[in-house]
Amino acid sequence: MSIGSFLAAWSTFGTRDYDNDWSWRIPSVLQLLLPVIVLPGLFLVPESPRFLASKERYNEARAFLVKYHAEGDENSLLATFELEEITRTIQMERDFQKSSSYGQMLATPGNRKRTFITVFLGVFDQWAGQNVAGYYLAPVLTTIGVTTVTDQTLVNGFLQIWNLICALTGAFNVDRVGRRPLFLAATAGMLVSYILITALSATFAKGGSAAVGTAVVPFLFLMYGCFSLAFTPLMVAYPVEIWQYDLRARGLSTMWVSTAIAVFFNIFINPIALEAIAWKYYLLYVFILAGGGVVIYFTFPETRGHSLEEMARIFDGDDASLPQEGVLTEKAIAAGNVDHVDNAGKDQDKVSQSV
Repeated sequence: MSIGSFLAAWSTFGTRDYDNDWSWRIPSVLQLLLPVIVLPGLFLVPESPRFLASKERYNEARAFLVKYHAEGDENSLLATFELEEITRTIQMERDFQKSSSYGQMLATPGNRKRTFITVFLGVFDQWAGQNVAGYYLAPVLTTIGVTTVTDQTLVNGFLQIWNLICALTGAFNVDRVGRRPLFLAATAGMLVSYILITALSATFAKGGSAAVGTAVVPFLFLMYGCFSLAFTPLMVAYPVEIWQYDLRARGLSTMWVSTAIAVFFNIFINPIALEAIAWKYYLLYVFILAGGGVVIYFTFPETRGHSLEEMARIFDGDDASLPQEGVLTEKAIAAGNVDHVDNAGKDQDKVSQSV
């Protein structure tokens, strides 16, 4: 998403002075560039061992695990262990799918908490304030005195470079820092940024100098950077980590529906509010960010370093049901031999001994 925004922003800057339809056609056509580049690479990507096992192509699945997880050792016990684990999980998921429903998402306290977090994340991702500037950057910049097309598209171009850098930084450090610290730091940074953006915009609207309006721009960058640092890499990854096997797909569907509803609000309400009350509309997002930070602090558990089975215990308590594959994995981890079976690489013999 950040790469696409980067290309769109700079192609728009490049065509800003065109006085014909190609001023918008070129940026639109360039949106096809990344899919065209990626498409040939799909033929080079090997099928996942999980897909192969689901089609009962077990030899191919084991060959993948031997190559990528066991450093080419055909006699690897780790590869055998992982293939058995994958096979059990697939069967378990098929059994669950026969009886799972959306009603189960509200059936237990643990699932209700998961559902709340999922819906909140889908809505907060759109209502954290960044999309006011995202969808309506030009009118936002106009309210602070940045009025020329060149200046507005230039700000947008550098903003997308900054977003890409921050998103990559967050993605590469999410396991090092943790999910909660990233969410909390990002929300706090966005809150501070929005308070300053609101104050400076109000000062400029009441007759402040051009310098006051220009001072808003760095805080737009700070606000966007904080959002990209956490929400861009974790928007999908976090719900995947908190939902159990049988309801994970439904959980993600619920998140996307929540996001779509929030986007509907952004598209139809934000432009009316910005035109009617200008900078005063930012105050709404100050309160949303403050409330969102409180919600994240009290309801979002840390998922770093926890297996999916451990996450089940965090939400459902000690009575959480663990499938056989989860028991085997936890025994291997409890033995202190591996952090996670997928990156156990050189410890395959130890894993087999522990189970």
